[in-house]
Amino acid sequence: MSLPPVRIIPRSEWGARTPKRRTRIYPANMPTPELWEHHTVGDYRGAAGIRAIQNFHMDGRGWSDIAYNWIIDRRTREIYEGRGPGIMGGHTKGHNTHSHAICITGNFELYQPPDPLLWTIAALVAHGHDQRWWRERKLTGGHRDASGAETLCPGKYLYLAIPRINRYANSEDTTVQQEHVERIERAVAELGYTVTVGDNDLEREALAVENMVEGINNLMAQVADLKARDAQRQGEMDALTARVGAMQGWVQNVGGVLGDVLRDLDIVLPDKTG
Repeated sequence: MSLPPVRIIPRSEWGARTPKRRTRIYPANMPTPELWEHHTVGDYRGAAGIRAIQNFHMDGRGWSDIAYNWIIDRRTREIYEGRGPGIMGGHTKGHNTHSHAICITGNFELYQPPDPLLWTIAALVAHGHDQRWWRERKLTGGHRDASGAETLCPGKYLYLAIPRINRYANSEDTTVQQEHVERIERAVAELGYTVTVGDNDLEREALAVENMVEGINNLMAQVADLKARDAQRQGEMDALTARVGAMQGWVQNVGGVLGDVLRDLDIVLPDKTG
């Protein structure tokens, strides 16, 4: 699958209210060094849902506008313009002066994001990079990754999908893709295997090899851990054996000294064997 075309529904089309104020991101922070992913938790749908989010943020929270720069409807995969590019958001505390945010409707603590949705997010990530809205062709992370954040956002299932989204965003960048493949081939070679990733369906083959390498590395880590535990146990056994040997020597030494003392005192211990 390739990146789908990006069509952003403008504010005028979804019926956005006029913001109370708009603050532009300082030019020195553009393109922004960060791009954060969020989820709404609430199950908002379509243009009416986006208006409901804006109303809640402006009237309920007292904010100047809807918090996010873009919002994606998880069902239709339509992309809605929020504050838009270059406008400071209210999405990621402590990071709003130098970042943008993409928010997906729904609660991804409860359900898995479908693959077509991930491709839509990736397409927006790639598009924004090409438009020089942000510096890297990838998500910086989920809201929970931001310093000072105490949240589960963007939900565990969408959070786990971030590496895949970032791979999809770069799937049509042949330079990045080739570097990705070469890195995999080197990693496999280090394990003593040889593999050549073909040109057909490059991403699928690359991911398959990457998963294999990851599996092998996990097994090797488990083996190393077992060896370390065995070495630790062997060290403990050696130490215990040494202690027992020392105690036996001490007992023998004490027995010899006691025998000498008894002989010097002319004391004969009764024989209790009979």
